[in-house]
Amino acid sequence: GCASIDLPELDMLDRAFRDTEVDLNDYPRLRDAPTAPPDMRTTQEWDGEAKAIMAQRDTFDPPEPVEPGLQERTVEDIEALKARVREYKNDDPS
Repeated sequence: GCASIDLPELDMLDRAFRDTEVDLNDYPRLRDAPTAPPDMRTTQEWDGEAKAIMAQRDTFDPPEPVEPGLQERTVEDIEALKARVREYKNDDPS
């Protein structure tokens, strides 16, 4: 057979929808929105700034190493320290 259940009238969903409907009316209309922000740079301004940054980058001269072979020794020192850390971790009884 088929059974039916008589439920009380619940207006929770109706009230929630009404609140949302009221909230939607508070948003501005799309036709009133600006097409672009008023303080937006022009493409010429963007290009000028980018070219200035690139020119500054191109004038950078990296410093010469203080002593020859320093970079290679630094890499070797890092590898030696890593090996010490691995030894310490392997010696840990936990």
